[in-house]
Parts: sequence; structure tokens; C-alpha cells
Amino acid sequence: MRQAHIRCIRVTNKTQFDHCLSIRDKVFIQEQNVPVDREMDEHDSLDDPSTKHYLLIADGHPIGAARTLAKETGSIKVQRFAIVGTERGKGYGKIFLEAIEKDTDSSVKTFVLDAQEHAIPFYERSGYTVCSESFMDAGIVHKTMKKHKSD
Repeated sequence: MRQAHIRCIRVTNKTQFDHCLSIRDKVFIQEQNVPVDREMDEHDSLDDPSTKHYLLIADGHPIGAARTLAKETGSIKVQRFAIVGTERGKGYGKIFLEAIEKDTDSSVKTFVLDAQEHAIPFYERSGYTVCSESFMDAGIVHKTMKKHKSD
């Protein structure tokens, strides 16, 4: 089986950003029934200095989207992490997450995210640990997870 050519890019233009929003729409709004007003928020802009948006591309096709939010604590919160359904289970999520983590300032020491309960094993394999009780977000059970950046 041929290995796909994978690239993770930091989004810098409207076309790339629109690909991210389209993936998030497919995964969160259409597939998981997250209300649009819960999926989209004030950080969905290329002009927001506290966020970075990322796009995962396989063989020239956008297949993943994510964003990071710089927190006042000096940590980075990984948010809106999504891989389109047809591309899950192929190892692309791990590649994507590692690329996002590497693209952070050296002063960042901690990554945080709110994982959907079914995705917790994926994040645990990437070094994250659960640090909260279960809570509901957009009708889906989540737990907060944390990872300390390797030096």
C-alpha cells in the first residue's frame, strides 16, 4: 500500500482557512451535530493574534484542521482538532498533532485540550493525561487533558 504524501501547514491565507472551516463543518457540525454557534467563535479569524490555524494535507487534499489558542498561563490549548472520517485510523492524526506541537514557541511548556471521551486513547498515546472530570460541551462528553512539552 502506497504511503500518502503528508504536509501540515500553518494557515496564512483565506483559501487555506476556508479549507479548515469546511473540514470542521463536516466533522463537528454535520457528523457530530454540534450547533454552528458552538463550533464557530470569536477566535475564528486569521487576524486573531492569540490563535494559529493548521491544515493537514494528504496527496494535495485537505484532510485535517486544528487551531491553537495561546493561554494567559503560557500554555497552548489545542482546539477544533479534526480529521475527515475517511482518513481516520491511518496515523495522520498523530503526525498532525506532533507537527502542531513542534510549531510552538520554545517558551511554551504545556499543551492543554478538551478531548471528546472517545478520543482520549488517541491523545493518551500522544503523551496527554486526563486532568479533569467528565463534562458536557456541545452535547458531547469531554475531559480536559494536559501534556508537558519535551525539551
